[in-house]
Amino acid sequence: MNGYIQLEIGGKPRGFKFGLWVIGQIIDELNIGVEQFDEELQRNPIKSLTLLMYYSAFYNAIRKGEDADFNQLDVYDWIDETGGLGSETMVKFQTAFSESMTKDVPEVKGKKG
Repeated sequence: MNGYIQLEIGGKPRGFKFGLWVIGQIIDELNIGVEQFDEELQRNPIKSLTLLMYYSAFYNAIRKGEDADFNQLDVYDWIDETGGLGSETMVKFQTAFSESMTKDVPEVKGKKG
């Protein structure tokens, strides 16, 4: 799992890097198991997608040696400013994350049923 997207959000272009560190931070913060991660995205997308955006932007900043000039509350504001979870920006973000989860995953072939 490794992906990246840049979006105009929070008043400037920002990079979002997906990876195991991001998922680990969300799992720790929500106090869930890795197997519950997808369930949590469905159960409470407001919180889980905001955390996903926050940690992927934070991860991108620290990987580049930059200071993160935002906090989790800022990310909620960014999402509100784009028009919410269904906005074009958030759809692009969610699509990039989904693709990062499935990119280079081998197809499992086997018996049906």
